[in-house]
Amino acid sequence: MSSRISIVTGATGKIGRVIAEEVVRQGKHLVIACRSLAKSKVLLDDLQSAFPHASIESIMLDLSDRRSIKRFAETIEQKCYIVSELVCAAGLLCQYESQSKDDIDMSMTVNYLGNVRLIESLQYSLAHDAKIINMVSLAMRWGTISGNPFLPDERFNRFRRYASSKLALYAYTQHLARKYDNTNISVYAVDPGIVNTVMITRGRWFEGIADSLLSPFVRTPEKGAETVLYLLSNRPQTTGVTYFDCQIKQFPSDMFTREEWSQLWESTQKYLTENV
Repeated sequence: MSSRISIVTGATGKIGRVIAEEVVRQGKHLVIACRSLAKSKVLLDDLQSAFPHASIESIMLDLSDRRSIKRFAETIEQKCYIVSELVCAAGLLCQYESQSKDDIDMSMTVNYLGNVRLIESLQYSLAHDAKIINMVSLAMRWGTISGNPFLPDERFNRFRRYASSKLALYAYTQHLARKYDNTNISVYAVDPGIVNTVMITRGRWFEGIADSLLSPFVRTPEKGAETVLYLLSNRPQTTGVTYFDCQIKQFPSDMFTREEWSQLWESTQKYLTENV
């Protein structure tokens, strides 16, 4: 018998934990998707203690490893789970230049390519009325998806790499919304704002801007998760756009061109086909 589930990636992070707690509070079957089994066990134990009758489990998922994503999707299928909610809250802001096992820029691997592979791998397990929520960022206004985003040749800048990966994820969210148009599957992007997470504490998020200028805009994890929780409880008809503070947030229409997206998607499909 099939069981409807809610998957939260990055659930052991500050925003992800808030989302996971609310999912459990609402009585839904939560799947914690996390690459650290130790951290996921701590979260699982905490949630089980707070909600003794809750239905929770942890399945390992490393978005930087295509093999891990494949195993995760196969596990979901083998368990005959129906994914009613998929919250892609995992994200990475690299402090130093690094590549994945497949020699792809790590920021692009985790924030974009890993999410694409995960969603595409789960497409046959999605409920007919599923919700897909991708976490983007205001930073994407300064990103680019031109050239080869998988193997960028410009000098490493952690902020620009992060911004470009989130812009690519935003473009993919729009693509998904078009793909699932005329269906009951809803796809949203969420900008949580600048949240007090590990990304902030490991160093100044914005290069060259003093912490004293940034700090007044830093939000709590609860505030950062607020819009995701709103979307999980509601179903706005406008999909493929970014929501911020529970409302649609308009971004410049020229952040990327149709040609740039077409080139990125062609490269993405080619990579996914050649690296099954």
